[in-house]
Amino acid sequence: RTFIFSIPYFQRGYKWKEKDRKLLLDDINQILNKEEDVHFLGTIITYKKLTGSTEFEIYEIIDGQQRIITLYLHILATIEIYIRYKHFADAVRLFQNLVLPGDTDHPSNFKLYSSRDDRLQFNTIVRRIFNNKNFNKQYGDYNLKLLPDAGKPSGNISKMYSKVKSSINTFYGDSGLQKLKEIIDVIFSNLHFIDIMLNDASNSTKFFERVNSRGITVTTGELVRNEVFSRVVGQDDSIVNDIYRNSWLPFFEKFKDPNQFDEYLFAFTLIKSPTCTKQRVFEYLRNRWKGHGEPEAIILDLYTYQDIYLQLKLDSNGAMPVNILQLPKSTYDLV
Repeated sequence: RTFIFSIPYFQRGYKWKEKDRKLLLDDINQILNKEEDVHFLGTIITYKKLTGSTEFEIYEIIDGQQRIITLYLHILATIEIYIRYKHFADAVRLFQNLVLPGDTDHPSNFKLYSSRDDRLQFNTIVRRIFNNKNFNKQYGDYNLKLLPDAGKPSGNISKMYSKVKSSINTFYGDSGLQKLKEIIDVIFSNLHFIDIMLNDASNSTKFFERVNSRGITVTTGELVRNEVFSRVVGQDDSIVNDIYRNSWLPFFEKFKDPNQFDEYLFAFTLIKSPTCTKQRVFEYLRNRWKGHGEPEAIILDLYTYQDIYLQLKLDSNGAMPVNILQLPKSTYDLV
């Protein structure tokens, strides 16, 4: 059976910086230098989607996106360096590890589905590789399908890929083709994970919050978005797309930036629970929404004070002098 890894819609985009990648490279180099035989890269948490397919299994990645995406970027960069130096047969063999064989009814025949925020950046990299004339000629008759473009044309994925490709090119220049093959062998054979598979998708947000508490900071707004879309984990992408486009974006895009959204969530919570601290906002909201089965119900609840909040934040000139959190409690008691 073939496995597809999917970053869910509710998941935040790629966040790793160069310092994070260097730590991963240190792990790879320990194996290349024979200091270790294998390296343990921690735990990934997945949820198996019900697809009805007997050929493919799709696993949504609740935690582990940063490591998996980074390893994929190294593989893609190696393919592009192979092409640059005309090792087309090696490039084709490696690319075949990343795509599904033959035709498929899935929306993409790539084995990794990136998050919505990263799709345009990810697709651009893959298309540039696949559309190389010499590579394509060697590959033969294959119709590459990718998820619809979404997100910004540049960002963390693009920046990281540029750094990775430069690094891979240096490896090739210093040590030649064999060094690249050794790196790829390490990625496919010597890097180990423990996979925790969730049976209940409704627990995904709780796991995401806990396992990221010691990693890259997760904002309250990101956790709230995760909570909203955890209600549709495992459902068809078209359903998630409709909710995101028709319900979430019209609400979220009214805020100036994610920091303003976080401030609103704190204000929203203080109206309902005046003694709540910033650190406990998400805990309060998650408990509040236990009875809300559908994402739209949570979004509708969040709309309650949005207009008056934004009016308080904006004066007649469009400036933003008011901090709602510094207003007397009696002000928002009237809401």
